Amino acid sequence: MFGALEKVEDNILPDATLQKNNIGLIVDEVMGSDGNNIELISGEMVSFNKLVLTTGSQPLVLPPKV
Repeated sequence: MFGALEKVEDNILPDATLQKNNIGLIVDEVMGSDGNNIELISGEMVSFNKLVLTTGSQPLVLPPKV
């Protein structure tokens, strides 16, 4: 299930799985936090019981061995 994706369209965890398990998905930047609240770059405050922050990454595609 875990691994590197070449493009976002290759996501193998569909949103329906998250929704079925009452998991909210927010893709945004966090500007600050206070207890169980985070402030998004838009100014929106979001409360949470459990939080998973991911930093993202840029894949490094190595040239094929010759």
